[in-house]
Amino acid sequence: MLTRFKRGMFVITSKRFVNGPGTNTLVGQLVKHFEQKASPRHSTGAFQYGTTEEANEINARIPSSTEILITHTPPYRTLDKTHSGKHAGCRNLAERLTSNDLKNCRLHVFGHIHEAAGAIIMDREHTELVAVNAAMMHRKMAVVVDLKN
Repeated sequence: MLTRFKRGMFVITSKRFVNGPGTNTLVGQLVKHFEQKASPRHSTGAFQYGTTEEANEINARIPSSTEILITHTPPYRTLDKTHSGKHAGCRNLAERLTSNDLKNCRLHVFGHIHEAAGAIIMDREHTELVAVNAAMMHRKMAVVVDLKN
């Protein structure tokens, strides 16, 4: 759930992860968002997929109208490098985000790889995408994102 923090600022406050599409009004503008909790198999645990087909099926559920994408896993080669130097993000998600299919997506917030926390601006053919790895479990810091328009 998005909760007003200060004038013009909102905070994602829900401790319950909703899987699927939603809309919220932020500063008078309707914003379409999508949440997804799956990640590539890396060890034991829930909500993991092991094949390219499963990744395709899961990521195909993201509507092309999505403006804010919230996933557990990062896209491949985007703030996803582990301590061992391995990129642990999802290749299929990376392909989807760089295609024209998700050209409306302006903000992608994810976690999973704590050692790669941070933010970057991805320059895509059709628009910029702010990518935020908000996995700051031990740092206890907020992430503030200011999107143009």
